[in-house]
This record gives sequence, structure tokens and C-alpha cells, in this order.
Amino acid sequence: MMRHLWSLGVVLVLAQGAAAQRLEWARPDELELRGADTLKLKHARLVEWSRTGAEREVDFDCRKEADGLWRLHPKAELRLQAQHALIVGDGRRLPLLPGAVLDDVICPAPMGRSATEPGVFRLFAPRALAVRFHLYATPLDAAPLLVRDAKAHSDGSWTVQAPEALTGMAWTWSVDSPTGVSGWTDPALEFADPWATAVVTGNTHEHVGRALVVDESYPWRATDWRAPDPASLIILEAHLKDLTAGPGAGAGDLSGTYPGFVHASTGGLAHVRDLGVTAVEFLPLQDFGNVELPFDRADTPVRNTWNPYERNHWGYMTSAFLAPESWYASGQEHGPAAQCGADGRQVREFKAVVDACHQAGIAVLMDVVYNHVSQYDRNPLKCLDMAYWFRLNDDGTLSSASGCGNDLATERPMARRLILDSVLHFADQCRVDGFRFDLGAMLDDSTLALLHTELDKRGLYHTAEPWGGGRYEPERFASLGFAWWNDRYRVDLRGRQPAEGSGFLFGRLHAESSPERLAMGVQGWRKEAGGCNADPLQATNYVAAHDDHDLGDWIKIGLGLADGESVVAEPLAYQTLTPRELAVHGLAALHLLSSAGVPMIHSGQELGRSKLIAGPQAGEGRPRRVDHNSYEKDNATNWIDWRLKRINGSLVDVYRQAIAFRRAHPQLARAERRLVGTPSGSTLAWICPEAKVAAAFNSNPAAPWTVELGEMARLAVVSGGARREGTRLVLEPCSAALVELP
Repeated sequence: MMRHLWSLGVVLVLAQGAAAQRLEWARPDELELRGADTLKLKHARLVEWSRTGAEREVDFDCRKEADGLWRLHPKAELRLQAQHALIVGDGRRLPLLPGAVLDDVICPAPMGRSATEPGVFRLFAPRALAVRFHLYATPLDAAPLLVRDAKAHSDGSWTVQAPEALTGMAWTWSVDSPTGVSGWTDPALEFADPWATAVVTGNTHEHVGRALVVDESYPWRATDWRAPDPASLIILEAHLKDLTAGPGAGAGDLSGTYPGFVHASTGGLAHVRDLGVTAVEFLPLQDFGNVELPFDRADTPVRNTWNPYERNHWGYMTSAFLAPESWYASGQEHGPAAQCGADGRQVREFKAVVDACHQAGIAVLMDVVYNHVSQYDRNPLKCLDMAYWFRLNDDGTLSSASGCGNDLATERPMARRLILDSVLHFADQCRVDGFRFDLGAMLDDSTLALLHTELDKRGLYHTAEPWGGGRYEPERFASLGFAWWNDRYRVDLRGRQPAEGSGFLFGRLHAESSPERLAMGVQGWRKEAGGCNADPLQATNYVAAHDDHDLGDWIKIGLGLADGESVVAEPLAYQTLTPRELAVHGLAALHLLSSAGVPMIHSGQELGRSKLIAGPQAGEGRPRRVDHNSYEKDNATNWIDWRLKRINGSLVDVYRQAIAFRRAHPQLARAERRLVGTPSGSTLAWICPEAKVAAAFNSNPAAPWTVELGEMARLAVVSGGARREGTRLVLEPCSAALVELP
């Protein structure tokens, strides 16, 4: 069996004044050594070792070229299925990172369980010595029904023919392969197929999974649904479970589940419809590592001293890119000895959520994570080959620019293929209407360009965080055709830290902001206004999101009504808005829902909610205090308390009215505004001739403001106090108005 044996030349890049840093297999005939200083090549040795540990030395010739590079010519072939290192003159052993050479191995065939070839299963493992397929009669069986050796192909894939694989069965793979740059896989270790569209997983931090053979058919009811024009989008960002797990949701035994979202009487879809938004953006619903390491135990791979809840509630730890999360399926057991998703119902129930939303005229967007994978689970990509699927440090360890323990090598051809297959599976098979890409700056340009092309041709909205890995690049995403999370808009309105009480909502500009930038925000950061967007719809505007403080807490702290640290004696009373808070909330709502771009509301923002840590919890030292990063809390800290819909009903009404106004004037998404006067730290007014609409905002907490708007038809939506005096509009302190023009 011939498997990628290449003759090799070696290039050594000698940079003066730096220590040897990185030896990378750049091409079949070339190695690159970056950052070398005093290598003594006459004493260097190139070594290769096999699965058994047997090591051989590969002789080479070398010469120094005019450009200062050393070129090495090995006298034997190097095998892709082995490990390699260069031992230099001072004794350092530099691991050979199998870099871009692996990019030449590309499999064009469908991966995972074939949809067109019955019984065919395919795995991409170009460095493997052997691959085995394990088929289980039921997902929870202790022993497999059959085990078969897979057949290797020159495109780096391995296939098995298993016509016995019927709906309801499960499969895993195991490989014998180099992994990383020195270690070897355990050929007895089984893992789920990375292209599986459904998985069953154990409720432990290892998240051991098996891929399920499922029937993908679904009786769609919203048969005439088409993805909406992005200009019509008004997004509610929400966590699926949080919408129905709290008091008053009306989901009964289905609380926190896919069916609960559909059938709840107050929370879930019922509230989304009542609010009037046109899209719901769910926090991650791809299968993810739900369970964190046991708290503060010495016998774990990493000692968990930071998460006593032992949960990853938000879901930003993807394990299976094409599979819906089974934790939210009905009838699941969440105890540590149980497993979720065994009957595959999560696939049907996820599609039922999308279908129900479409029947209600609501688009579904998914928050997706492709910059890294789950940190502690038995992840298929780590089991296959860390050196292929992940970015590596110079010593061969996993890079963690994401801050999550690993960074996916999105630039690898098959990693790019996995990402695209995942996105298009949810778009084409599950009818999702758009995507938000987490830490988007960590995805390479080629992958982003391909995603844009495929999503744009389907008319699907796609936005991204324009940061990640220490990069901040709104202009890059704008140039690639993506929308981007406009955190500049957020900072201009509310500031960077709540204790600063700085930002337009508080009657003064933040230090990073300016009147000109405030004006760009209401124009959608279009190029003509000084921004970077060719289309205002590339600005995803928001004032609050799942991370950081809730807007309710931000406003309380910014107004000096709370310090964010003290214990809250009565959580419900604490969340009951004062008139002053209500006025600031109303300003935020009217500003957001009248600005050009796509507005996004964080779930609970419209209720004036706060995030107060629910307790007691072993290891939790801050019960009933404000939480600004509640990613790990699957409890009342995050669950929406629907009693607030009644308590803060006047704020809900403001949001309903502002949303209805936006829907009645769709031109607001793109149309140019003409500023009235000069914006300041507390005043802003504009007229949109195309929409026949004007807006005025006075965030000064003490003084009224009068602005000349000309002839007005009516005051359509008002927060605070406003009155017409002829052609002038008078706004009371901390007030805003949306006006229809004749």
C-alpha cells in the first residue's frame, strides 16, 4: 500500500540574532526553518521514527545559497505516516511540523455517511497507518455489531462499505496514526465521525460520542418560506433554553427544550412573535461540550479552579459541526451517568423549531463557532491528527490565540471543507436563514470568501465578530462582503465600562467616540459617511449581547443606582425599573431601531432584566451579585424571568412600538439620513427623506432640547416626553421621538 512517500529537499532560513524557532514541512520538496542563528549544519541530523519507535537517520547533502539559505537534500524518502525532527549542532531537537505539505492532500468525495452511495462511510485521515470502522446495533450497546478495516485511497480518505448500517444504529472510527508532531494515536480509542449529522454523547467533560445513522427527512410545513431580505431583519439574540426555563414561560415539562420553545405560552416563540422581531439568533446549537471538568480536583487533565458550575451553558465549545445539540431535545437525562441524543430526535426537533419560526414569519440565525473546538472532550479532530486540523506553536503544542485551548486551522483545505459542509448542511437541510461567526477574525480570508460566495448566492445573512486572536478587523470583513458586529456602535452609545457612565445614553460621549462617529453609526458606517461599509446592512448594530453586562445592569451602574458588586436582597424588586432607568432604556431602543444597518436586541434587554448570580453553589463566592460573564451558569442567572414582562411592561411596549415603526418603514435599513444640526454628546437629530421619517434624541438628564424638523405628520413613537411647537420638536430631558413626515 503506497501512502504519500515524497522525496525531500530542505531549506533552512538563517536569521541572525534569533534562536531557532520553527521547522515546517512547507512543500513535498522543501522544509523551512525560521528564526535560526548559529546552527552547525555539519552536525545536524534529520531523523524519522515509526510507530514502533524505531528511529532512522536520514542522510542529506547541503549547500549554502547566495540568499543566505541552506538547502538540504535528503538521500531517502520521508514518509507522511512517520514523525520527524531535526537535531541541530547544539543538541536542540526541532520537531518537523507537517505544515503546508498536507495542503496538497484533498479529498473531493462526500465525507461521513454518504447520502448517494448506500452503506458507504468515508473518513479523511491522510497520515493514518490504519483505520477501523465500528458499527453498533443501537447507540448505547457496549460492543459493536461489526468492526471492519477501512480501505485507503490516494486522496487521503479511507472508506468502508457497510450496508448493514440502518437508521437507529451508530458508528465510530479508530485510527493508528501520528498525531501532533511527536505522539501517536491510541488505535483502541473510538471517536465520532466529524461529519456526523447527529451524535449521542455522554454527560461528562470527555463528551464521548458516537455518530448516529438518522433519517434526515422532515415534513416541512412552511413550504413557501424564503430567506428574508436582510433589510427586513430585526434580530433577537437568544439562548434557546433560557427562553423557556425560567418562571412564567409556560412550557411545563418541556421547559428548556426545542419543543418547549415552540409550545411555551409566554416565553419562547410566543414572546418572539409578540415582540414583533423578524429573526431570532440562537446562541450555539451545534453539538458542543456541555460539561466542564470536575471542579477543583487534582485527577483531571487541567485543574478546574474557575468553574464550580462545571458547565458550558452558552455553547461556545463545538464538538460536532453538523449535528444539532441534543442537550435541548425532549426527554433527555442530564445526570453524569446518562447520555443525550440516543434516538436522534434532536434532528427532528431542531428542524421543528426552524419550521415553526418560519410559519410565524420569523427567520432563524445560528451563532456558529469554527475558530476552535471543545477543549476537554474526545474531539474527533484531535483524535485524527492535531497537526492537520489545528494551528501549532513552534514546539508543536496547540496554539490558543482564541483563549480556548486550541485554534482550528481553517486554512487547511479539508478544515475549510468541513466548515463549508457544516454551514451548508444547516442552510440547505435545516433551512436556517443565516449565521453569525464567533471570533471571525481567526478564520482565514479564503474560507471567509468561500462562505460569503455560497451564502450570498442563497440570499442568507452572514455576520461575524470582527475580532479574535488579538486582531480587530471590521474593514476586512466589510471588504469580504460580510456584515460585522458593530461594537463601535455599542461603545458610542453605552461606553466601555458601566462604572464610567460614559456614552451617548448617559448624556456624554465616550473618550473613543466623537460626534462624527455617532453620526456614522446612524448611517450604518457607510463609506460615504466615513465608514467602511459598501452597504449599511453590513453593520450589525447592538447595545448589548450575551457577553459582558446585561443592558439593565449597565444602565443601573452607569446611573449610579448600583455598584455591580453589592448583594441584591430582592432580585425582582432590583429589576423593577425606575423612571430614570426607563428613560435611558427607551433612548437605547429608539436609537437602535431607527439606525441604518441591522438592529440586534439581546434577549431580556426589552424586559429591563439584570443578570444576578443564582445561588448558593459550592465554590461560588458571589451569589445575588451582578454577573458580567455568565457562560457557565445553567440556572436562574441566565434564565429569563417572565414576570418582568408584566413588571416592566411599559418598556416592552416601547420596544413593540419601535419595532413596529421599523417594520413600517423598511427604507430605514439602508436609506441615507440628513443630520439636523451638529450631533453632540447629548443631542442628535436626523431626517430620512426616502422613508419620510425623522428622529431626535436628547440624552441630557437635566435640560430639554428643541430641534427644528419642519412640518411633521405625527409623533409615531415617544420615549420620555416630547411635544410639537409648530415646526419644532421639544424633547424633555432623556427623551427620544420617532416622527413621521408628510
